[in-house]
Amino acid sequence: MIKRHKVRDTDLEGKLKKMFPHFFKERFIECSVNDGWAVLVYLLCNMIEAHFDVRNEIGDKNVKKERDEFQIFQIKEKLGELRFYCNSSNEYVSGLVSTIMAISSYTCEFCGTMKDVGKTRDWIKTVCKDCLKEYFTDDTEWKPLEIQKLLSKEE
Repeated sequence: MIKRHKVRDTDLEGKLKKMFPHFFKERFIECSVNDGWAVLVYLLCNMIEAHFDVRNEIGDKNVKKERDEFQIFQIKEKLGELRFYCNSSNEYVSGLVSTIMAISSYTCEFCGTMKDVGKTRDWIKTVCKDCLKEYFTDDTEWKPLEIQKLLSKEE
């Protein structure tokens, strides 16, 4: 199936903890995603922080408590999608998480492209054609996503 594992940015977790220290507290388990999704994880953390900042600027009295209690527990891949586990009960933050998770299912988890992306079979991974050739064996079953038909120049 996989002939060579993608080398992950081994310090992604450390970088995120430095940039967003208040999100990663003692109960954090792991950040284990391939490089292609690192930008999605960063964008999500950045949007969550911006949400708290805007609410603070407009004088929302509940935001300090929510920001202090907000915690990310785990960031990983499961069944070809990014999983982002946190303790937010804020509907806006939950919407951001759901949106980024949905985007990940159309984004190659190895390189980050949205071009020629599909899913492998059995051990489900979201991967583009180029990364499929580079990281998977020739007998790996792969099916392009339906959205690729919309993006294709062929009719």
